[in-house]
Amino acid sequence: MAVIHEVLDLLSSLAMLMDEETTALGQTGHHEQLETLVAAKMRLVSGLEALLARLNREQPDWLEQVPVEARQEFRALIESVLTLAKENGIVLQRQIEISNELIDAIAPEARRLSGSRSTTY
Repeated sequence: MAVIHEVLDLLSSLAMLMDEETTALGQTGHHEQLETLVAAKMRLVSGLEALLARLNREQPDWLEQVPVEARQEFRALIESVLTLAKENGIVLQRQIEISNELIDAIAPEARRLSGSRSTTY
């Protein structure tokens, strides 16, 4: 079943991109490569979703027909992508918290400088 190799290639590429993305998110400063990584990740996910939807529609038992070794690789890649997604989420959550802390620290000073007690962001 040749289509499993396409699925495995997409999953492997997705895992590599997600790892790069998490690394880039964890670094300080602005990273222009993030836009490129996110766009590439979205293309991979779209392609993977379309392929899996087609497989599930045309051959609902396609995974059962996959050789054991390829099925094990498939499961390992899925687990890797899930782990990377969790790590990515943790880094993103921390970035959001840092941004909120920064806003909370700057807002009183901005109000003081503007001479206004009520400011809308």
